Amino acid sequence: NAKKHIYVCGCSYTYGAGLEFDNTWPQQFKKHLAKYSKYNLKEINVLNFARLGHSNDYITRTSISQCCKKKPDLLIVYFTDFSRKEYVSKQKVRPIGIWMVDNHHQYYNPLQCAIDYFAFYTPEMGFINTMKNMVLLEYFCIANNIDYIFGCHALTRLKLERFTKNPICSTF
Repeated sequence: NAKKHIYVCGCSYTYGAGLEFDNTWPQQFKKHLAKYSKYNLKEINVLNFARLGHSNDYITRTSISQCCKKKPDLLIVYFTDFSRKEYVSKQKVRPIGIWMVDNHHQYYNPLQCAIDYFAFYTPEMGFINTMKNMVLLEYFCIANNIDYIFGCHALTRLKLERFTKNPICSTF
């Protein structure tokens, strides 16, 4: 019954890992919005679709999926580090990275996880994948008339010379 519906998506920063619920940035945003708008706290609904340790592919896919179910008034996305990737195993999409080495993440062999990750990942690939997700989600929001705000954990890395001088990456 809220008058304002806001969706947020991201990784552990958006999820609020290690924080009390009221101290997460989505809840802080809600409080500031209520303070500086015509809405009170009870009229603002913030749904947080963030997941710990997940990739920009997850963030984009989940944002689009949720916005297709019910259009929000605002979508706020905080893209994560370029290095977060996914792989398909046993018909499931799973995150892969050097931090995914415990049973909680379904990758049971830490050494194999590291080998698999470094066998296919490059920073340029991560950069291009992040840009692809940002552009895809931006155009989705524009096409569906959804207001959006994007942030990026790796924003300062966008201007690294390895990307700005790279003929493929520099086009982004």
